[in-house]
Amino acid sequence: MAESAVEVEPVLSERQALDREFDDIWSGGVSYESRWQLCGRYLRPTRYQWSESDANRGDASMSDFLDITAMDASDTAGSFLLDGIASPARPWYLLGLPDRSEAATVEELEWLTTFRDIALDTKRRANFYPSLESCLTDDLDFGHGAFGIYPRDTKVIHCEDYAPGTYRLGDDDYGMANRFARRYTMTVAKLVETFGWDVVSAATRDAYKNRKRMEPVTVRHLIAPNVDAIERHPFSDRWAFKERYWEEKKGDERDPGSKWQPLRSGGYKRFPIVTARWKRASDNTYGTMWPGLQALAMVIRLFEMEMDGLNGLKKSVDPPLKAHPSMMNRVVSLRSKEITYYDALQGPDSIGPLHEINIPFEVLYAKQDQVRDAIRKAYRADKVLALLNDTRSQPLTAEQTRAILREKLQLLGPVLERKAPETLGPAIELVSGYLIDASVGAWMAGEDGIVPRPPQSILDRAARNGSLDVKVEYISEVAIAQRAVGLDNLEHFARFGAEFATITGDVSALDIIDKDDLMRRHSEMSGVNPTTVRDEDDVAALRAQRAQDQAIAQAVAAAPEVAGAVKDLSAARASEAELAASQGGPA
Repeated sequence: MAESAVEVEPVLSERQALDREFDDIWSGGVSYESRWQLCGRYLRPTRYQWSESDANRGDASMSDFLDITAMDASDTAGSFLLDGIASPARPWYLLGLPDRSEAATVEELEWLTTFRDIALDTKRRANFYPSLESCLTDDLDFGHGAFGIYPRDTKVIHCEDYAPGTYRLGDDDYGMANRFARRYTMTVAKLVETFGWDVVSAATRDAYKNRKRMEPVTVRHLIAPNVDAIERHPFSDRWAFKERYWEEKKGDERDPGSKWQPLRSGGYKRFPIVTARWKRASDNTYGTMWPGLQALAMVIRLFEMEMDGLNGLKKSVDPPLKAHPSMMNRVVSLRSKEITYYDALQGPDSIGPLHEINIPFEVLYAKQDQVRDAIRKAYRADKVLALLNDTRSQPLTAEQTRAILREKLQLLGPVLERKAPETLGPAIELVSGYLIDASVGAWMAGEDGIVPRPPQSILDRAARNGSLDVKVEYISEVAIAQRAVGLDNLEHFARFGAEFATITGDVSALDIIDKDDLMRRHSEMSGVNPTTVRDEDDVAALRAQRAQDQAIAQAVAAAPEVAGAVKDLSAARASEAELAASQGGPA
């Protein structure tokens, strides 16, 4: 019986393995490209890059871009998203201990607050917020956005936002992005300056020598889990995620040969790419439905109506003409101050418009306004503009303000639920991780780093767990608005109890309310800084001191009455003694 041959997969070189991994990630976005390109053409022509050669092009196609409604709606919604979930003007999250059953000490809370403030200041000093806004706006227009947060020596972090069309993503088993493949171009001169003479290809060195230094070179950039068996770099066992840069070759040049080496090798402890993806199924890497796609058909129709209106206006100003055959060989000019001779027998009517141009522009404009409103509604910008354009002259009451927050919640609440685990959480983890990495050396020496040394209790907990884990609680405007219903319930319950006790005259009805628990829950749901609220030990000591002070005050207040009573008692006894003596009885 003949034995079946077993096919053995050939061992790939590192270059071939990297190209295969890159191509696998890149191919995952091919089926989405047609929709992305349409969104780029009609919604954001200066943002989407059709190919890596589109970078640094100031002549991005604007020929089909006839109306800015969609772009303006996207900018409005993107800015409002940033302000609602991660405003640079105010703190938008708190840090706490991961174990809720373990109350943090005052020292721990103060350190966590300081750590948070340093992280927020680091984000403000870097380009974090512009990159985050670009990511959120891309998510609105293309269904996905991404930017990188990388460590830097001077500012701790540096962010790079990536244009849609230049990158692709890959997911882990939990649906979180953990692979990033990017194609972009650099000039020969920039490539040599960035990566060095020794690592660029022979073709690039030849172009540099021959003074073809402005020629573009396509570069591949890959960040992926460091699990490839072909890895033979010293970074392989060190980093959780590998990073490689290398020149893209085509045809016969793709075989790297024995002397091939990447432009740069490195890695990261944490995946440095932050993503935002709109509604998507669990088995989809990219958003399957997003505001830009919802508005796309309406934007195309709006452009068509705008073009029809422009063509009609042009025809009404410069209409096609009809003329008598006798005018065939005569010169007809429509320019100002020119003279045209017409057939005297036919009269002036021998030349005239071919047909009457009578376009109902009012109807066209009304229909365009309807489409524009629908586009704003697709981007949820109509609700945003309604809030921003509130023309009420009277100041808002607390209840009106809360109603507006609820309206914002209807708009942004579901968005926050998606952005918190995928976008905001990883961004906080990355920045906090880089700050810890930059400070841990000083901590080990017992000194303060960029971040002050944590209390020993936090260091001990980190040693037990193997990492410095903290709990993130979002206190942005939208996060607080999400908890507004719970706040209303607490306040309504407390108000009802007070009113009930007043009506019945029985204050014992308030005994069922744990006032301390009510106040602590209200402070947590309102996003109050934990350091503002005293812990239970401080409250107990404060109340004991207050009780002691009240006892002393009562004693002091009662002292004159006691002294008077003693004096009266002494006088009474003296009177009794005198009476007994006068009667000859015992004193």
